[in-house]
Amino acid sequence: AFEPWLLGIAIKENKRVEEISIRQKIHKPMNKGTVSDTFKIYTVTLFNQILKHMDYIVSRLGNEDIESIGIHGPPAPDIQMREIVNIDYQQWIEQARSGLEQFKEFYPFGLSPPFPFPSRQWAEIVFTSLKAYRDADASHKEKIVAALTPIFQARVAAFAKDIEGLTYAQAERMLDEQVSYFAKAKRILQASSPIESIDA
Repeated sequence: AFEPWLLGIAIKENKRVEEISIRQKIHKPMNKGTVSDTFKIYTVTLFNQILKHMDYIVSRLGNEDIESIGIHGPPAPDIQMREIVNIDYQQWIEQARSGLEQFKEFYPFGLSPPFPFPSRQWAEIVFTSLKAYRDADASHKEKIVAALTPIFQARVAAFAKDIEGLTYAQAERMLDEQVSYFAKAKRILQASSPIESIDA
């Protein structure tokens, strides 16, 4: 799992993520009820780390070089993703649908899962949410993160469905593509409009 503190140290020390010692990683079991809570904790930590280092981020808004974060590692194993991914797709969809209904006033766009949810749209939504989080007062920050949670659940379900017939290596290439969209989408932080497509 991604650890936000790792990114924070990398930014602070001006290093690549793979250059930071992760010491010992302990994988803890996670039940279904903790997924959304964990996502909120990670999102708040990551958003705050980015905003804390905005001088560095702003200086790199035009940099879309994903190699700078060490995107490539050892060759991916040649195994089927259906042997690895084990989530209840329908349950994630139902949770997303319930959350989207609860927070529908937050969304200036219509979302009703299941739906095609490409990486580009996910990247735009994350950075649009980060921009809103940056500009919000303390009482609204929590609501913004809560409203992002069902979209995350819908994205996980969509991604799991997209990769179920792929190999690990093919899924890794899809993740590379997603990282590229995130590298482009960070320009939204300086956009004047609420949502600006990264195609612009």
